Amino acid sequence: ENVSFGFLEATPITIPRGPRINLNANFELDNTLEAPLAKGTKVGTLYVQLEGEEIPQYPLVTREEVESVSI
Repeated sequence: ENVSFGFLEATPITIPRGPRINLNANFELDNTLEAPLAKGTKVGTLYVQLEGEEIPQYPLVTREEVESVSI
């Protein structure tokens, strides 16, 4: 199954003007995800680097409830 995740609230990032901006974003999950998961459960962290310098980290949360599935 797929899990949609995002932020708890809108998260603006200020990026300076310039001819070339080196922006990298990576995320890391806290653990292997297993249902059930409540909406808003923290599941990982987004790491953003601007010009090689790490800017604030952002928690990633589930955007919807994920129910257990019986086979």
